[in-house]
Amino acid sequence: MLINEPEINLSAVLIDCDPGWDDALALVLLLAKIGGPNVIGVTTVYGNGTLSQSTENARRLTAYCGKPSLKVYSGSDQSMSPWSGKLPSPAQPSSILQNLPDMGPLSPDNAVDFILSAANQFGPSLTILATGPLTNIAKAVQRSPDDMRKVGHLLVVGGAFKTGEFNFRSDPKAAGLTINSFLNTILIPLETCEQAKSPPGFLAGLRDKGPFARFYSDIIEEQVTAKNPGATEGLYDQLGALCVLAPRIFTTERHPICIDPSNGSVILLPEHQMGPTALIAESIDLDMAYRVLSWRLSS
Repeated sequence: MLINEPEINLSAVLIDCDPGWDDALALVLLLAKIGGPNVIGVTTVYGNGTLSQSTENARRLTAYCGKPSLKVYSGSDQSMSPWSGKLPSPAQPSSILQNLPDMGPLSPDNAVDFILSAANQFGPSLTILATGPLTNIAKAVQRSPDDMRKVGHLLVVGGAFKTGEFNFRSDPKAAGLTINSFLNTILIPLETCEQAKSPPGFLAGLRDKGPFARFYSDIIEEQVTAKNPGATEGLYDQLGALCVLAPRIFTTERHPICIDPSNGSVILLPEHQMGPTALIAESIDLDMAYRVLSWRLSS
């Protein structure tokens, strides 16, 4: 059954991420403008860099977005999956992020502890947006699956049907544990991200809309200069933020799925098969997506 608008609760949003350039842009979309979702915390995981790099970048971004009391919680520093071959290659680090002068607060509490505490406290009012490897989420599921099943939505940017996408391939075991745990999961796969190519002239027009718009444009242009193809081929973690802000831009369909343990690819199962399901974001209203993106970044 097609569903045009998943219902996302904005009263308590937890962001689990590995910034990284596109995670950084997702954080800016959610944090930079007054009147957005109530972000209760940011948890970090290895991925687009070491755990230390992810955590420092997240703290820089909370400070840059004017959220001095928003805490960052450091989490998993390595995959749950044993690796014998070459690990997935992360994106080019961003010197723009690394040169932000201030850092927001770092909590002494661990990310997994905070995720479980939030699940217990907010239950169905909690939305978790996961834009990195799912290691923190899977560890929370292992420790207390009942608490994690209280969560209103787990919104995941990751996975692909024909190949191993970076986040899931970084930790196929964590992706499998998470998907198999019967959480209320919305999945934005790589194929959907690659539909969201930027309209001609969009970045040039965005630059003049204020400092956050200029920051967004600078990060994209930096990645283009570094020959990162993802900077021009679609919207990635930004789509997770847009789904929180405006879920109506997506058309979704629920499918039974499982995860290939060898490379983290997503396997669609027969519709009649019993087992875990996810709401798959299959298409996007691109005009609306870029309107929301421009509005969120404008000052």
